[in-house]
Amino acid sequence: MVWPDASVHWLETYGHATRGADGRTVRMAGMIKDVTQRKREETARLKAETQLARVFDASPDYILISRAKDGLVLAVNPAFERVMGYRSSEIVGCTVDDLKLWAEPGERERLLADLEAAGGELQSRRVVLCTRAGATFTGKLSASLFEHEGERLIAGVVHDIRETRRLERRASESEHRFGLVFATSPDPIAIARESDGVLLEVNQAWRTLTLCENVVGRSDLESGLWAQPAARAELLRRLRSEGVVKNVAQRLRRADGTEFDALISAVYVELDAERCILWNWRDVSEQRSLQRAQEEANARYRTLFESSLDGILVVTTQRAFVDANPAACAMTGYSREELTAMHPSQLFSPSELAARPLRDLSQDWSFVERALVRKDGSIVPVEILGGPLPGGKVVAILRDVTQRKRAEALMRQANESLEQLVRSRTSELEAANRDLESYSYSVSHDLRQPLNAIAGFAELLHLQAAGISDAAIQESIAEIEANAARMESMIDSLMELARTARGAIRRREVDLRELVDGVLRDLSSGAAHGAEVIVGELPVASGDPVLLQQVWANLIGNALKYSRGVPAPRVEISARRQGDGVECEVRDNGVGFDMKHAERLFGAFQRLPTAAAFAGSGVGLAIVERIVRRHGGRISAESAPGRGAVFRFTLPDKDLA
Repeated sequence: MVWPDASVHWLETYGHATRGADGRTVRMAGMIKDVTQRKREETARLKAETQLARVFDASPDYILISRAKDGLVLAVNPAFERVMGYRSSEIVGCTVDDLKLWAEPGERERLLADLEAAGGELQSRRVVLCTRAGATFTGKLSASLFEHEGERLIAGVVHDIRETRRLERRASESEHRFGLVFATSPDPIAIARESDGVLLEVNQAWRTLTLCENVVGRSDLESGLWAQPAARAELLRRLRSEGVVKNVAQRLRRADGTEFDALISAVYVELDAERCILWNWRDVSEQRSLQRAQEEANARYRTLFESSLDGILVVTTQRAFVDANPAACAMTGYSREELTAMHPSQLFSPSELAARPLRDLSQDWSFVERALVRKDGSIVPVEILGGPLPGGKVVAILRDVTQRKRAEALMRQANESLEQLVRSRTSELEAANRDLESYSYSVSHDLRQPLNAIAGFAELLHLQAAGISDAAIQESIAEIEANAARMESMIDSLMELARTARGAIRRREVDLRELVDGVLRDLSSGAAHGAEVIVGELPVASGDPVLLQQVWANLIGNALKYSRGVPAPRVEISARRQGDGVECEVRDNGVGFDMKHAERLFGAFQRLPTAAAFAGSGVGLAIVERIVRRHGGRISAESAPGRGAVFRFTLPDKDLA
């Protein structure tokens, strides 16, 4: 019923009806009782039972209600059914002993005794239960002893700790792995409280990098790690805002004051219900140094690239320009943008490309000359040095050689003119030499007739004056005869000198030892020279054997002649291979000569002061010099008065097999 105050009440009525003779009710007597409170209690109890049933059915823990006196199972929840392998209908009405739920004998009795001793309540008791399949598992049992409808019952809730143990093992393994990573990481790692920055733990890499040892328990600011403390404050601000910071570049400071570059990462971690910061740093000093070096190298390259007087073009392997310096733009007449849109073949004429296709420069360096076609159509001769670059590109360096080509053309013209002039002068000189040699030969030949006449008449005069005792006349006749003989010797020498310049040289392989031995035999057969002659190594040479015999005869003869007056005359003869030829040497210990007269040595009829006391015409060394020169060699001399002389001459290897 609804009361006047709009509240709802439950009423319970009791009544008795009085009926008349006709069976009709004539009077009612009864009582009305307000049972609203009872109804409310019943509703609350029903609601509580419903909620309890829901909790019972939905609980992930395993719930069993049994009778205390015999262990008869009165109810189990679905979780108990799942883990034990029984349906409710199979287990309710059976005892726990019948089902063999306890893995340890006598456990039910011990549990009841412990419950009674504990006042009917037990918490987190370790138990081992057996499933229908015979498997066992360990759980934590919470039990309550209570009475219901005059009977003592036990309500037990088993919490399966297998998952807890698995999670604990995983947590332990995870903690162990973290410990290993923390200890062995090459990167510095530290854990600090957020509230005050006190370091709780640091790894060995942190100590090695910072050179700090006793830092646990001190603030990271106190350790002087931050080169810029304001940077730390900014990192903390970002960490609070974003929850994590990664690879932030910072400058840090070691305990010895040196600074280094680092990348810093940080994240929040909970330790013992306190928020902490896990810092992770990486020393990138070497990488930054390499990066700075690379940047400097790139800057130097770019400076050289932009300022080079030679044109520089960078080409891909697909032969497309990707860069060009100002010199290349000026050389071609195209802008950088225009060049990067062109193919390299567009810089050369089709005819030249047909004759000389572009080379592949991606493998090896190459040097070529090309005719470059400028944007205005003009032709520029260029030298191109090209080769591979790192990254698969190719560089081509172009140098304008227009001025050099012009200079080379002028040089060729000058050389041709000079060669023509040399040929002309050489021809004139050769003709003059031939005329002079012919003239010398003719003069020498023509002088013999009057000289022979003078000698003949001098001999007749000598015979006719044989009986004349006038000494002056006899001396004059002797003087005429001596000068005639000297004149004849000079004519012979002049003719010999002329002969050395005439005729072709008949080159062949010459055994110098055999040649020298023959000369020594000839010189010894005339008169004993009395000198010690030492002949050293004499290799094979190239030359005319007749002319070379004359050279050796003149040089050895002079050496013997000019050393004749010394106490122990000695002549040394040797030769050795030197470069592409043979160097020969004749050395004596004779009178020698002053080197200031050396320029006169090889002139015809030139006699040095020290030679005045010795017979000779002064033509022998001139003949030697001419023969050596005709063989393509050189002759030289060294001497000093009273210390002998050394003559050296070379014979190049020409046509020597």
